[in-house]
Amino acid sequence: MRNQSFGQVLAAFRNGKSLRIDGIQRFSLPLMTLSRAMERVIGCPININLYLTPGAGKKALSRHYDTHDVFVLQLFGKKVWRLYDPPVEAPLEHLPLQRREGIREMKSLRLRNSQDARDTCTLTEEFAMTPGDMLYLPRGFWHEAESEPGKISCHLTVGVQPTTYLDLMTLALANAASANPRLRASLPYGFTVDRDAVTEIFETMNGLIQHLPADLQVPEALGQLMSITLRGTRAGFESHILQPVDTQLSDYVQGDTPLRVGKGVVFGIDSSLSPAVFVSGSKRFQITEAYEQACRFIARIGEFTPAQVPGELGLTEKLILCRQLVSENVLVLSTPMASASPASPALFEAQRKPQWIPFRIDLNQRSVRWIDIGLRPFTEPFLHQTIRSLQKSVPSTKTKATPLRALLKVQEKTRLAGLIFHISRCGSTLLSNSLKHVDRAIVVSEPQPVGAILDLRARAEGGEDIERAGMLLKGVVQAYGIPRMGDEESLVLKLSSWNLLHLETFRAIWPGVPMVIVVRDPLETAVSCIEDPPGWMQWQKKSPSKLERAFGWTKDEIQAMSAEIFCARMLGMFLSLARQAAAAGSLIVDYRDLTPDRVNEIAKLFGLAVTPDAQRLIVENFSRYSKDPDLKRKHQDDIARKRNQASEELASAIEQWAQPSYRELNQFFAGNTETADRHE
Repeated sequence: MRNQSFGQVLAAFRNGKSLRIDGIQRFSLPLMTLSRAMERVIGCPININLYLTPGAGKKALSRHYDTHDVFVLQLFGKKVWRLYDPPVEAPLEHLPLQRREGIREMKSLRLRNSQDARDTCTLTEEFAMTPGDMLYLPRGFWHEAESEPGKISCHLTVGVQPTTYLDLMTLALANAASANPRLRASLPYGFTVDRDAVTEIFETMNGLIQHLPADLQVPEALGQLMSITLRGTRAGFESHILQPVDTQLSDYVQGDTPLRVGKGVVFGIDSSLSPAVFVSGSKRFQITEAYEQACRFIARIGEFTPAQVPGELGLTEKLILCRQLVSENVLVLSTPMASASPASPALFEAQRKPQWIPFRIDLNQRSVRWIDIGLRPFTEPFLHQTIRSLQKSVPSTKTKATPLRALLKVQEKTRLAGLIFHISRCGSTLLSNSLKHVDRAIVVSEPQPVGAILDLRARAEGGEDIERAGMLLKGVVQAYGIPRMGDEESLVLKLSSWNLLHLETFRAIWPGVPMVIVVRDPLETAVSCIEDPPGWMQWQKKSPSKLERAFGWTKDEIQAMSAEIFCARMLGMFLSLARQAAAAGSLIVDYRDLTPDRVNEIAKLFGLAVTPDAQRLIVENFSRYSKDPDLKRKHQDDIARKRNQASEELASAIEQWAQPSYRELNQFFAGNTETADRHE
């Protein structure tokens, strides 16, 4: 029964009736904060009801199932719950109303949520919930709850009202009807009594259904559904409507000002439109592609500074975005103005837990340099570019030095999902840049400390030193996998090209981790290496001892080589190692075969899930020059230019020292493909 006065409610409760308050979050700031926080993560409306049951062994509701998922939170007293099988599969809460149809008619005549099993379903679980306990009930599960005799019980039900495929289909059909007049056509008059009219309707419907797949624009409908969901959320709780407004507050925001999303604020990006639209309640404004990645970062992060926002934006553009969101009450300063100046947030820096990663190892000093990377994502193509960008935008960034042995204390927090090796200038950076768009993955490219530890291991003289170097290598890799955003699950490490010499070291430490080796026609690679020499090209003059240890070449032999011959022989060695690794199970990817679909295959190999948003960004990534730290230069196909630019000496050296290994690698895969075809 529904009662209007407090006296009636109290009298009914004393007579054994249960009290239910629907939508209690409307009257409680903590519960409204909980519901908004869940809406922000789940993307569905959240409604919270309170049930207060008198101590008479009473049930607030008889055995039933809900048409939405429910989290039950026991607050006071004890309640016995009983669960039954079989559940009703995905019951609906409502159907689209037809003309002249009321909600009650729709539910009684068309919804058809079966109640037949109410008295015949089988009890499967019975348990008591006490304060602090939580129960999750998917929709459709039969259940009932009963209070303990003589004891009052109070619990909350947090209802998650799902958005269904029927909702999406309804929007898609409505959009199709707007574009297709046949869907808007009237049914023949008299169809309720005229059999010929019914026959005409069936024939017309068959034609409409055949063309329906082409008419349904699912991305557009999904964008509208997202927008509708976000529009349903009203303003946040920190608008300070009754307090004086500091209209200049957004001007305080600087590159290192700590910010967070306001309490109760839910927002998202409708990417079905072009340009995409930022939506938060009634607030809507268009954002260009460059700002979209930044907005998605802000939507999923806790505290951050404008300088830490990833993407193609410069610091000035990041400040413009963050200041606008502050002025719209979407973002708030996480450090109170009275406690610390936003321009130099000393209090925030003192309270925030540092996120240290190693960025340089000095083997002469046996020391590691660490930097507090904070929430800064590894957006740039290489780790050293990210470090440089961070120190330039936030000069106060902290660093520290420790002995090498500090790496032995680093514990694994994130699984190493994959290793990327390459032969130089062959598309590996394009691959690692693409994988950076995958959610919950950390992708680190060519960190100097890894190479330093590999050098240390190569110099080791005894088994104990080699073992210690392996432990240090494990520690430095694990240091890059520490979650900073809170949801990272996987680490992908792209190595420097010469690290291919140590592939077996990685295989011994991480035997089950997939390894990918990116290769390219050695002539095209060699032209790039001569134009812009990688680090290993300097070994000929500066580190001949490395070549002696790795390949057994003599100093006289090394010094007698021209740059072209040295480059060709090194590439030949890399390709030979790639051939050996392929035979041992590593995946070889040729630059000519590197496509967005190939990236998806590699992501799957690494156990990474590519979302539609990530897929779109990966495709866009292939249009950019991969080594540009600002990611603004357009990609240009350079295969023909490089082949035409190769000198006769270089072409001859490559043909002698590198092409045989490259052809052997191709033959190996051709043979494997033929074998696989025969087995099929």
